[in-house]
Amino acid sequence: MPLKDEVTKYYKKMRRSFSHFIILSILNAENVEIHGYELKKRIEAEFGDTKEFFETDSSIYPVLTDLKKKGLLDFKERIVSGRTQKQYFITDRGREVLPDMERQYMYFNTKIKKFFSELAERGLKISFQINLEEIEGELDDKLLNITLYDLKQAIANLPTKEMKKKYIEITKEKISILQKEIKKIEKNLKQR
Repeated sequence: MPLKDEVTKYYKKMRRSFSHFIILSILNAENVEIHGYELKKRIEAEFGDTKEFFETDSSIYPVLTDLKKKGLLDFKERIVSGRTQKQYFITDRGREVLPDMERQYMYFNTKIKKFFSELAERGLKISFQINLEEIEGELDDKLLNITLYDLKQAIANLPTKEMKKKYIEITKEKISILQKEIKKIEKNLKQR
């Protein structure tokens, strides 16, 4: 299996696991029965774009089915405007499991933040990858935007102002090295 496919597969598992937690948290907090589309809208209101959790608008339904199979949520069918709608709600088992899920995610989040702050203290490694299809077509700034977003997030998550300053300084050094390398490449291209 190609590396890109392996990373995509891993990300899907991680995203699905987190979406279970988000859905159960919303159902528990709201303590009402919610239609799948309305649930997706509430996730959007909370987190913005739901593409982080669901690939398509209908991707929420397999997650809801999975949670039902595990006994963590259930639904009641209602007729609305002549159509059958499933109204989802958290079960007692879902309420029982949710605090443990929350503790696990909080613990994991703390460990990840610590790991990345230690990396920042040792030095920042910036890598750039360019998709060949972008070179053949119009080169857009999608990759750059993702990189800048990640950089902003990394800086925002650092615990102290000093660490943030150090991270920014290291980033500037790496960008300076990158700019020098780009100039060398351009010079070589002109000489050919």
